[in-house]
Amino acid sequence: MLTCREVSSSLTLQTETPPTLYRQLQIRLHLLICRNCRRNRRQLQELNALLASETQTTDHAPSLPEPAKARLRAKLEAANKD
Repeated sequence: MLTCREVSSSLTLQTETPPTLYRQLQIRLHLLICRNCRRNRRQLQELNALLASETQTTDHAPSLPEPAKARLRAKLEAANKD
């Protein structure tokens, strides 16, 4: 039987490296009896969905306001002169 820590780790890495069939069975068995790991899985699924929707709606990275850009540019130029 897998521990909660092992299940949590497997669920977190599941998007990058899918578990083997045997590992999937172990995870499902553990999830049947562990309410906390089911909650963790649900939270990970919600987080992944939120991140996916955020990347689809954001076409570009947020830009700095012009005064902030000017301050950064001035500091970089002053640092380069030294």
